Amino acid sequence: AVPTGLCCLAPNLTHLDLSHNQIQGIGPLCRYPAQLEILNLSDNQLVTTDVESCSHDLVCYGLEKEDNSATQGCSHQSHKTLCTLKKLYLNGNRLSSVSLQLPEAPLVNRKRLV
Repeated sequence: AVPTGLCCLAPNLTHLDLSHNQIQGIGPLCRYPAQLEILNLSDNQLVTTDVESCSHDLVCYGLEKEDNSATQGCSHQSHKTLCTLKKLYLNGNRLSSVSLQLPEAPLVNRKRLV
């Protein structure tokens, strides 16, 4: 799915194009930058939009780590939703259905989904 450490190294990233990468799963939302507005997962090998849960003891890959990151985990990976997501591109995958919600939290604000 998303490259390891991306949300730590580019926390203000708003556009991410992962199209044409043979991605098989979306992975945990906490690995995507929290400020993401546009996510392109077109032309991959997705068969489901199920989202994995995040681990609470994630390693921080940020260049400026907080002193308390060892005890509290990574602040860049603490979000459970992509609240700023406006566009999600999924065309060209093998999806039979699309689910945009986790049991404990919504994936996106449905008013913003395009």
